[in-house]
Amino acid sequence: MKMDGVKFRRQQPIDDYIVDFVSFENRLVIEVDGGLHDHPANRFSDERRMAHLRESGFQVIRFWDNEVLTNTEGVAIRIGQVLKSSIPSPASVPDASSPVKGEEGDRNLSPPPSGEGA
Repeated sequence: MKMDGVKFRRQQPIDDYIVDFVSFENRLVIEVDGGLHDHPANRFSDERRMAHLRESGFQVIRFWDNEVLTNTEGVAIRIGQVLKSSIPSPASVPDASSPVKGEEGDRNLSPPPSGEGA
């Protein structure tokens, strides 16, 4: 899959996790979550997963699955914004110890209606 000329791989393993979409060139992970991820029992594992991916140098953005289906254009715009803000100019390439720009811990859009899950 390509977006704005950026190649994404789908269902890609990264260490002990499988991410929904990843651009290794841009160090960007996109997760699409169903309602089960909003359950308190799953929040801890999601937080641990996000922390690990960030520590590995990835920026992570998350969307609810219903938003991907009902607001595809809005999701695509948000991903495009993140891609534009995360592509460094050659003169400003950060070193490995620099924090990842634009880290986002919560999903970007509204939660799914109750009863939905994936």
